[in-house]
Amino acid sequence: MEPVLIVGLEQSRARNLVRCLSEEGFHADFAAGETQARLLMAARQYRVLICSAEECGGDRVLDWLAAEPSRVATILVAATSNGNYCKALARGAADVVSAAACDEELALRARKAADTAQLERLRSIWSEVECSACGGDPRDGRDEAMLQAMEAAAQAASHHEPVLLVGEPGSGRQTLARLIYSRSRGRLGAFVAVNCSLEPGAFDARLFGVGSSPEGAGVLEMAGDGAVFLNEVSAISPGAQLRLVEFFNGGFFHRVGQSRRIWSECRTLAATSANLPKLSQISKFRADLADRFLKCQIEVPPLRRRPRAVERLGRLFLELACQRLHRPPLSLEPDAVQALLEYSWPGNVTELEAVMFRAALLAEGSVRRKDLQIPRTGAPLEPGSAHARSWRDIERRAIEDALARHAGNRTHAARALGISLRKLQYRLRAYGLTRNGHPYPD
Repeated sequence: MEPVLIVGLEQSRARNLVRCLSEEGFHADFAAGETQARLLMAARQYRVLICSAEECGGDRVLDWLAAEPSRVATILVAATSNGNYCKALARGAADVVSAAACDEELALRARKAADTAQLERLRSIWSEVECSACGGDPRDGRDEAMLQAMEAAAQAASHHEPVLLVGEPGSGRQTLARLIYSRSRGRLGAFVAVNCSLEPGAFDARLFGVGSSPEGAGVLEMAGDGAVFLNEVSAISPGAQLRLVEFFNGGFFHRVGQSRRIWSECRTLAATSANLPKLSQISKFRADLADRFLKCQIEVPPLRRRPRAVERLGRLFLELACQRLHRPPLSLEPDAVQALLEYSWPGNVTELEAVMFRAALLAEGSVRRKDLQIPRTGAPLEPGSAHARSWRDIERRAIEDALARHAGNRTHAARALGISLRKLQYRLRAYGLTRNGHPYPD
């Protein structure tokens, strides 16, 4: 079972929380305060830290953990809603949960935090594997297109100019952006991603902030001297494009509705699947902003142009899925490897990750071609197919399949999914799943 440390919560609640955490595969220890927590963490490597923000001081705990050689996923339990907790998220907290939340929800948040940390670990392994290939001979099993992207990323990490990552959605643009950020020297601030497809008002408030109160800070402030990743930058509204040009030219910006100038040292990394020069020619994107991004442009190749990476990444994602599902490691049968290599992967790395997660749910003993559920012809998947869906949709479909295979028996379905009956029951309620039109009894 994975170790988790509870710090500063009332003992009665901590005891109840321990039971819920055990259902999620955790073994919990309890510390009354920060001093005892330091002693326990010096003796044991914890996956998750659940800490009372009021008892221990959220900022102090994050400062302490930032100095630790290995970070732990930290969840702050806050008695009241406060804008400062948004800053806590930007400074590295995995989650901030209301003290009014039930213990079951807190345990699920701990599971999500642990899984996310593991995902980042494996993604960093993937990046390091790819990066270690830089300078090597592409003929020895490496991908020349990705080598060029990695070499460009290494150069981009040495300066502070905006970087544009051009490629299809799901091709690994954000992973490459994180790699540039992590290899930039002297950067201690956060890496914050922003979806540029938000409504103009929501995007401006998210990026630049709004109003004068501390709660209105945008990610340009919260990231400190870190990096802001603008996903699908071509979707930014004309007004926000002008604000970005002003920021790039002077390093200053102002919040929405305010005139006070704010200085920011964070660097900007952006991604797009559109042709910015063409958009600027037809006045759909500011030419001066496009010029700033195009000074440092990196092409991220789609997965279909990186056939040698498919098997390697598939095995990494399968390892991650098994750990998330608390399953023993699964091997890939030769027919499954052949299916991975034959398919064209229109959804790129994101689709491969989803396919391997679903295979880990369905496989028994080892992963075969039928567990992957991808076409033999390599034809693109339909837009509504299981592989194009979110993790939530995939999990719901897996639960439905397990219940169908076991004639609605929840105990057998939970065992097949590798989760507890209590967790399955919680998921049934969360997804509104019914049997013959009636909710499953508690």
